[in-house]
Formats: sequence, structure tokens, C-alpha cells
Amino acid sequence: GLDEHVLVIKELLNELGINQVNIVGNSMGAHIGFWFSKTNPEMVGKLVAISPAAYPKLVPQYIRKIKWISHWTPYVVNHNLVRGMIINVLGNPHNIDTEMVEAYMEPYLDPKAHVSFAAALQVIEDSRVYNSLASIQQPVLTLWGERDRVIPRWVINDIMTRLPYAELQTHPKSGHCPMEEHPQWCADNIIPFLRS
Repeated sequence: GLDEHVLVIKELLNELGINQVNIVGNSMGAHIGFWFSKTNPEMVGKLVAISPAAYPKLVPQYIRKIKWISHWTPYVVNHNLVRGMIINVLGNPHNIDTEMVEAYMEPYLDPKAHVSFAAALQVIEDSRVYNSLASIQQPVLTLWGERDRVIPRWVINDIMTRLPYAELQTHPKSGHCPMEEHPQWCADNIIPFLRS
């Protein structure tokens, strides 16, 4: 759950003796970052939200069914299925090779990963994040790829209108994971934002 994710992060920071951080999160990671910033404002300086999944109705109905069959889905994972998933998140599917498919597929060979994925969907569907965006006081940099098939432009626009201190940078050729497809572009935006 959302609160459990935040608790783990807070316990780790306390264990390391870190009082304040800047958070960079992609998709569900940005969603969790928003909630951490909301519930622990004194611990967060700035937040970078890459393709933030901060809209509770993002999860399609057919994917919600995975929750009920997650104990059996490991038996249907194959290279073609994983390749299709990667095509859905990248802006340029021509960059997909066998090594990438193998790397994405490896975690899902463990049946527990499917249960974790199903549980993660509940985190994204938690509407408290979306409903509290207007109260986040930290500066937020949002990075988004214009070829993102997971987070549509209207969701990004909606999120941006709710955040009081936010700026948006978009990449015309990136999909849902710009830090993988265009890491230099991400670094060129994130580093000055965190240093300013």
C-alpha cells in the first residue's frame, strides 16, 4: 500500500541519518514521491516527477483483473508478451533488442513478482495522492515524453494545474521512461533544477 511504501522510505532515511532529500521518481515512483512529500514535508526539498502516475483511474479495467489471476500469470509470460509491454512504454520501439527483452522479462520469471505487480496497482489507484496535489508545497519538476502511451497528455495537464509550484518539460520523441530513452535530456533538466 501507499502508506507502507512511504514508511519504508522514511525508515531507511532515518536509519541512514538523512534529514532531507530531493526525490526523483518515475510513474508509480513519482506517485509515491508526491505522497511522501505531502506526509513528510519537512523531509523533502524538491521533487522530480517523471511521467507521474498520479491519476487514480489510469489503470485499465482489463489490467485490474491481474489482481485475481496474479498467481497464475507467470505461466503465460513469454518474449512476445514482454516485447509488447516494452513497445507500450517506449517512444521508439525500434530500439528494442533481445537483451532488453531478456532484462525486462527476468524479474517476472519469479511468481512473487506478479503478486507484487498486482499489489502495486492498488497504490496507483489510491486517490489520496491526486486529491492532495494542490497542497504539495515543494517545487516540482515534471518530465514527460510526448509519445507516452501510459500517461496521456490530458492527465499531465490536469496534474500540472493542481500543483502550486511546478514546471513541465516535455520530450517530443520519448515514451513513458525518458530516463531510459533519453538519459542526457533528463540529466540536463534535473541537475539544474535541483541546484537552483
